[in-house]
Amino acid sequence: MKAIQHSKMPISKKNFISRDGHATECLEKPPAARERAQLKQNLARLTGGNTQLTQAETKLVNEQALFQTLLETALDYIYFKDRESRFVRASRSKVDGTLQTVRQTYRAERPETVPDQWPAHLASVEAFAQWLIGKTDFDTYPEAHARDAYEDEQEIIRTGQPLMGKL
Repeated sequence: MKAIQHSKMPISKKNFISRDGHATECLEKPPAARERAQLKQNLARLTGGNTQLTQAETKLVNEQALFQTLLETALDYIYFKDRESRFVRASRSKVDGTLQTVRQTYRAERPETVPDQWPAHLASVEAFAQWLIGKTDFDTYPEAHARDAYEDEQEIIRTGQPLMGKL
């Protein structure tokens, strides 16, 4: 257990039941940590031992992993859009909240439809996250809300000034 306490990567415990019925505890790195470790190994292999390049790329990989962790765990709605107000990236909470809104609208417009009959992008948060990229608020919200959001975003792009105090 001492080695785990000093480890830089978070490790979780998983319990597995073997075929003979015995419980086995296994230590596992979470997906982000596993992916980061794999990326570091790949970078070291690709750079051929160039230490400066490896360090810079390793730092970039770590920053990307931290950013991805933020997007996966933040409760706030975080999203990024391009100049045409299309979604480029979105936090899991933003994706989940928007999915719930889109599902409510879909149910209201098609009350006879059961979830098994919904479009594939409404089936899960993961499917909706992929679908959302490249879409605008006009694809997910009523016209009036989407228009207000679009106008606000375009004003921010035009002036470079943040919009403060508006929900």
